[in-house]
Amino acid sequence: NVEFYAHTYSINIPVKVKSLADKDISKIENKATTTAKIGENEPETKESKTVDVNIKYTVKFDTNGGTTAPDDQIVSPGEKATDPSYTGEKPGYTFSGWSTTDPDNETAQEYDFNTLVNENKTLYAIWTPNEYKINYVLNATDATNDSSNPTKYTTGTAITSFKEPTRPGYTFGGWYANEELTTQFPGIKVDDYGDKTLYAKWTPTSEDKVSYKVEHYLETSDGKYELDTNSIENLSDEPGKTVTATPKTFAGYK
Repeated sequence: NVEFYAHTYSINIPVKVKSLADKDISKIENKATTTAKIGENEPETKESKTVDVNIKYTVKFDTNGGTTAPDDQIVSPGEKATDPSYTGEKPGYTFSGWSTTDPDNETAQEYDFNTLVNENKTLYAIWTPNEYKINYVLNATDATNDSSNPTKYTTGTAITSFKEPTRPGYTFGGWYANEELTTQFPGIKVDDYGDKTLYAKWTPTSEDKVSYKVEHYLETSDGKYELDTNSIENLSDEPGKTVTATPKTFAGYK
């Protein structure tokens, strides 16, 4: 004959947690009680044991485009996360702290590391855009820049065009990114950073040459100077071009 026995198991886990307001949490006491019943006439047996359970929360750090992120922190309930003293970098920006919300939102607030942790958290790096100078090289002493041209910009803000300067007798030929005037300035993009210098290029408005004359003076025996009317030079050249007079040699005395 074969006898079959019915087995019944039940587990009771009473949980008792100390208030988080006490800035601490007690160990959770779990008592597992197992009741086994074998047949109708078998006595009941009970087994009880206590198990310690530790609750932990994870605090993660999102650099929001910055370099290497700090390590995750494992924090017990009611304890504080530690400021990781982040030294990462993001071109064109200065690190300004951590936030639990979107750091690009104007209402984002810096996270207070005195806050007690009671859940998993992700902290986002806050970056403040840097400000840089814009310099202008007009390449002419008689040129005038437009007063509305900006003298500074911040990373994250694009400037696509600049006003033209003016110069008598010349047409503005554009802003360039180098002294040799071979690369046109492309404007300032949202991800640009660092100081910028713009160089002006000019084209004469007329092909006509400008006339000028060179006069030579002779020193007399009494230390005075007299114009030598026979050596006056009437010359011409392109507007704005730098010219150098060639000195003459005179023999004898006057």
